[in-house]
Amino acid sequence: MSSLALKLLETRQTCQPNPVFDLQDPRKLAIQLRDHKEQSRRRPNSVLNQRLKQIIDDPSARSFKLQREGIDPVELNVLIERTLAKLHEESEGKEILTLEGARHVKNQIEELKASKTQLLKELADRPQPQVVERFVQIDKDLDLLQTKLTSHEILVAQLGYVQDMFLDQNPAFVASDVERSLEGLVSKVVSMSVQNNVELPEPDIEKMRSLTGRIEWCSDCIAALVNGSKTTPISETHRFTKDIGNKQESSDVEELRTALTDLQFAHNYLTRKFEDERELHNTSGSKSVVFSINASHIIPRGPIFRGHLVPYQEQRQRVDFETRVQKVGRGHERTVRAGARGRTCGEKAVAGLAENV
Repeated sequence: MSSLALKLLETRQTCQPNPVFDLQDPRKLAIQLRDHKEQSRRRPNSVLNQRLKQIIDDPSARSFKLQREGIDPVELNVLIERTLAKLHEESEGKEILTLEGARHVKNQIEELKASKTQLLKELADRPQPQVVERFVQIDKDLDLLQTKLTSHEILVAQLGYVQDMFLDQNPAFVASDVERSLEGLVSKVVSMSVQNNVELPEPDIEKMRSLTGRIEWCSDCIAALVNGSKTTPISETHRFTKDIGNKQESSDVEELRTALTDLQFAHNYLTRKFEDERELHNTSGSKSVVFSINASHIIPRGPIFRGHLVPYQEQRQRVDFETRVQKVGRGHERTVRAGARGRTCGEKAVAGLAENV
């Protein structure tokens, strides 16, 4: 059996004869596969093998490669040939069209449908034998093409065929390295925009559904970040430092104002306390208190306030306060006398120096 897949796909372009694989004997097929793989490693002799190698090495085919580790393009080529051969045997002469052939059949069907519609109009207006014959022939050709296209689509569905083996880049394909890298780039751009206080352009929902649209939006965001950082005036930095200095100065003023208020409060409190004590001293000085000390108890004698005798403890405090005031007065007098003596001694010393001169 010849290589059916290469004939159907029309990709075999080599001067060497096409290899023939025995699909009935697994042992012989393994030997042929090994020999063919060794030849392919030394020199690629198939355009299809090169194309399969590009597909396997492409990052977009990551999910395809995860299904089978260590896949080889030559082995994949043989698997495709075997599948196509089995499908061709079971399809009873039906074939899978190439992409160009399927496109050509679809165009022919559209043209025949348009011609059929035109002939129907002519038959409705003026029926003629020639028009009827043309209509019958077009209808037969249309049925043949429809059957051929339907068989192609059924075989393709059974084979699991896709138009392009490269995965379509869409938002749902988040497992690829490109998508993860793009997500990291978007996160970095958004973070930088927040740090630099730069407004990013609004994304277009329709464009963001494709990989190209998201890349373009990231490019616009990067341009906005660059322009935003360039247009930031230098005076803003100086104004920022100036604002910090003003805040520090205002905080110092507040602390000084608070300290001044506390000092005024303390001054008022001490002044009022001094006035109260002085008034108390004057009152106690104007009234005599006589103490009679007995062997067993102390009998206070003195002025009467509201019908009660002044307690002994209060009278004692007043006497102590008067004693302290007298001591302070005597100390002040001694200081004044010492100052006078010092001034006199100084005058004498100056006079003695003047006489010696």
